[in-house]
Amino acid sequence: MITFLAYVLAFMGTFPILITFIVFRISRFLAINKKKSFLMAVNYTTILYFISTCVIWYTLSVHNIFLYGIIILLLLFISSVFICWKKYTDIVFATVFRFFWRITFLFFFVAHLLSIIAGLLLYIIRYSG
Repeated sequence: MITFLAYVLAFMGTFPILITFIVFRISRFLAINKKKSFLMAVNYTTILYFISTCVIWYTLSVHNIFLYGIIILLLLFISSVFICWKKYTDIVFATVFRFFWRITFLFFFVAHLLSIIAGLLLYIIRYSG
């Protein structure tokens, strides 16, 4: 049972795009609105992209990048507070946190895709000749 759980967690960390699609399809089946289903998938899989990106960069560079990820999260939160303050002139924590969570998903989704491309390119360069 523990090995099955380890395999499921490893699969979730390795393929967060597929997990996002699965969560979207399940929420789309349960909900009516496509936008709400997409936002639900974004909310539930953001942490997977963060962990997956940190693990991929650790594999590529053999340096622990988790602290840099935390620093990036803090900078994203500070910029989210600043943007919401400029837009609404009043800081509501729920709005700021929702905006922060979505911008975190966007940032780490792009970082995940770029790290996969970088990993493939490094693998090709390293083992091509």
